[in-house]
Amino acid sequence: MSSLRRFLLAASLLVSLVGVLGPAVVLAPAGELYVAPNGQPDASGTKDEPTTLLAATQRPLEPGSTVLLLDGNYIIKREAIPTIAWQGRSDARITLRSAPGQWARIDGGLIVQGAQYVTLRDFEVYRTRGGAHVYEHQWGRPVPKVTCGVGAENHEYKLNGQLIIAHKSRGLELINLYLHDNPAGGGIGAWNPAEDMLTYGCLLIRNGCDDRRRGHGHGAYIQNGWPKDRHGESTKIFRHNISAYNHSTGMKSYGETPGVRSTHFLGNIFFGNGMTAWTNGAANYLAGSIQGPMEDIVLRDNHFYQPDSTTGHLGGSVFLGFGSDKKIDCTFTGNYVFGGGEMALDVRHWRRFIFQGNTVYDDKRLFKVQVEPAHLADWEWRENTCYLGQDGEPVVFNGQAMDLDELRETTGLADSPRIIKHKPAGVQNYVIPNEHDPDRVHIALYNWDGKEQLSLDLGGFLRPGESYVVYSALDYRGEPLAQGTHQSGPVNLALPEDAIVGRQFHALVVHRVSPK
Repeated sequence: MSSLRRFLLAASLLVSLVGVLGPAVVLAPAGELYVAPNGQPDASGTKDEPTTLLAATQRPLEPGSTVLLLDGNYIIKREAIPTIAWQGRSDARITLRSAPGQWARIDGGLIVQGAQYVTLRDFEVYRTRGGAHVYEHQWGRPVPKVTCGVGAENHEYKLNGQLIIAHKSRGLELINLYLHDNPAGGGIGAWNPAEDMLTYGCLLIRNGCDDRRRGHGHGAYIQNGWPKDRHGESTKIFRHNISAYNHSTGMKSYGETPGVRSTHFLGNIFFGNGMTAWTNGAANYLAGSIQGPMEDIVLRDNHFYQPDSTTGHLGGSVFLGFGSDKKIDCTFTGNYVFGGGEMALDVRHWRRFIFQGNTVYDDKRLFKVQVEPAHLADWEWRENTCYLGQDGEPVVFNGQAMDLDELRETTGLADSPRIIKHKPAGVQNYVIPNEHDPDRVHIALYNWDGKEQLSLDLGGFLRPGESYVVYSALDYRGEPLAQGTHQSGPVNLALPEDAIVGRQFHALVVHRVSPK
């Protein structure tokens, strides 16, 4: 082939590619791409010439790049939901986040599909469309109860349910996101093909809707299929998140035929989930499968709280084992489980179950347990502390109500829990650090006496002279509950009375504020 023919062929191919891909896009310096609500699709992506969020997700990015969201509200059209398919590496992730010192609010949702090693962090996603709002009062201001309109057949609910949809991806990280008030569904959909996924420090608040029969919408809906897929093992980790007032469950590990495996929940706070539904809400956490097995389900150092007078909520505060009897192993250690209405904890059909170092309280019943007697040899049940109302029943074991002595004789478990016949008293606050933001902590606050004025010991987090701001997890980035400069003593806090949990429990987010 002559040089001229080779030149013409190359030129023809270049013209064809430009026609398909459009004008060449050059990344901003240092792998940073800036996005703004009023950006332009064909802009360069510098801070002075930001592009749009939709255009940014359609650009190929080099591993290690960062997409920075400038201040403002990003309105996502239903017919143009941004889909992230960036290809990072485990040692050079691609990150989408609010720009330093700024805060982005996305009204709509995001889809992650076909992506590798992407991190989404430090921004807000909510949805103002889908569902009809019916307002009730909480803390003296209107907070929505939401009806699905036409129930489970609601078109927008079924198609665009979650604020973050994770599908066909590997190594996705969701860090310190605020996912809230979605009347068309849930917070996170972590589907089977989203492999090796981490959700850390996220707030999953008031998502879902109600069709007058039951609540729909979970803080997080987690699948992790069975058997191992073509890539080998996949683990989904949910750590140090807060999930509250979602219409169905706070988080749900669930599968139909495939089952669920390797889902781990570490240091999370759950409260009031299912309580915003008119009828038949679900648990703070639920693990289940209709036909498939379940394996390697781990819950460690979590806080679960429900008002102890509630009724009509599936599985109490924690429901371990909905559906089939093919449950292989579950580890439940170091957790705090309070309330639930009919029971605090519902445990069903595990071949191996480790229950150690937990604290459990309920006014009516602590546990409901179903297990094949042949599997009890592989159960471990030790070093737990239980609080029970004066007229409460400790446990229903395989359909029979019994006290702990009877449970010990029936099961052979060597160390049944000790029971204290009253509600806990005083104030305890558990400070949960944030590995991805040293200037942020979450607090699980137990205020058993219902005091309005509280003193919080934050000396392990704040040094004298440092400024701080305390938010309710239910109103993050709204009006602070407290702010100021830390002295040597505790931080004083006025806790408003919540319509559902009163003042007995709350979850807080505390920030150390750097001087400007």
